[in-house]
Amino acid sequence: MAEYESYGFFNAEETSAGVYDRSYNAEQFAQYFALFIGTGVFADPLNQLQVASKSAMTVTVRPGWAFIDGYWYHLSQAMDIVVPLNQTGAAKTHSVCCTLDKLQRQVTVNLRQDVGAGAPRNNDTYHDLVLALINVAPNVTQITNSSITDKRPDESFCGYVAGVIDQIDATDMFQQMEAQFNEWFTEIKEEFGDDPAGGLQSQIDALKTGKQDAITGAVSTMTSNNAIANRVIVSNAIGKLEASGINLDNLNSLEGLDMNVSQVLGSETLRFRGVVRSENELDNARSQGFYFVNNANLSFFGSNTWGHLLVLKGTTNNCTDQIITNGDKMFFRQYSGSPENWKEWRQVARCRLQNEFTTTTINGWEIRYREVLDGVLYVMGWKTYTSGVDQANDAEEITLPFTAGTTHFLPGHMDVANAIQTQPFTAIIRDNKLYRMNAANSQAVTLRFYGTVYE
Repeated sequence: MAEYESYGFFNAEETSAGVYDRSYNAEQFAQYFALFIGTGVFADPLNQLQVASKSAMTVTVRPGWAFIDGYWYHLSQAMDIVVPLNQTGAAKTHSVCCTLDKLQRQVTVNLRQDVGAGAPRNNDTYHDLVLALINVAPNVTQITNSSITDKRPDESFCGYVAGVIDQIDATDMFQQMEAQFNEWFTEIKEEFGDDPAGGLQSQIDALKTGKQDAITGAVSTMTSNNAIANRVIVSNAIGKLEASGINLDNLNSLEGLDMNVSQVLGSETLRFRGVVRSENELDNARSQGFYFVNNANLSFFGSNTWGHLLVLKGTTNNCTDQIITNGDKMFFRQYSGSPENWKEWRQVARCRLQNEFTTTTINGWEIRYREVLDGVLYVMGWKTYTSGVDQANDAEEITLPFTAGTTHFLPGHMDVANAIQTQPFTAIIRDNKLYRMNAANSQAVTLRFYGTVYE
């Protein structure tokens, strides 16, 4: 065999004691594997041997496999590396490498300090796979992920081993993507100048200034005043008008337009209007929409009031309603009249109802009551008098099964022959007793009442 020939691998035969005719070393095996497994970090999963910040000046290298010139490396668990403080006046760049050291016959992950551009070593002794570059500014005490540049995808620093035979060269892909982005951004700058956001806004403003009126479908004729008002009227497939930027006065300039349509389109939409902090601001909150009530001192509601205010206006704007709530209480009032003024505040009863009414029969009266919030009861009752009822029998009283500490007058009516009579009667609940009055009819009659009582 010529001296420049080599081959392998074959079983050896012993030619003499301890001497074999075929022998191979680790370097020959590495050369063999390098023929079909390229150099780099294995790419499945993609976070193999990835460098990431951990805490303070410590970074961590995640587990993974690498292959360098036929020699393999495996990191079975995450490994921490402490980056030294930079106490100089200029930034430094360190590299985290997976290094093949043929002199020491080992492959290790290590930190190479102050490497400048960070180019890897590749000579007869060392071959570096640069996993990441770390930029360390002067006197910083925290390494963040923004300080770490992942160099594993870059073939000139590391590269990926995708599988047997083939190896991914991501360098060209990243360079192509960067070139495409730069080309696109150059076009944007040519279109909008050095301030793309400002240039885009200028074009939007120009579109607003130059927009034209448009009419589609069968729409009533418009007066010449509308031609310069930058208004759009659209008729859809079913003939309903849809409008943009049009109020009641604009629509009145359309000839033959139904006033009801103009009122609807001219009404304001609900939107956030501002913050109310005092009763004076509350009195002036008459624009339709909703407001925040922010720590206001309101005489009818209480001091340090927080909540929401809803303002609703009639289509002809001669009536304004305010509704204010903070989750526990709700009040409402109206601005109307001639002259217009604010009416007094009224509180809305808020109910926390039981699942069912409680029903009981007392002295012929069917009584049903139901608990609501803050000691309030909703109560109703009815009784049928087969031979009629007269006022002389007003002394009738019934002891009720619930507490009602004050006097309550509850409205009622008489039901005769399935027809409600015009003459009402009054039920009185006082001191847990029910009284009736103003009830007189000679026919068979059913008396009914309903209302709320307070403990």
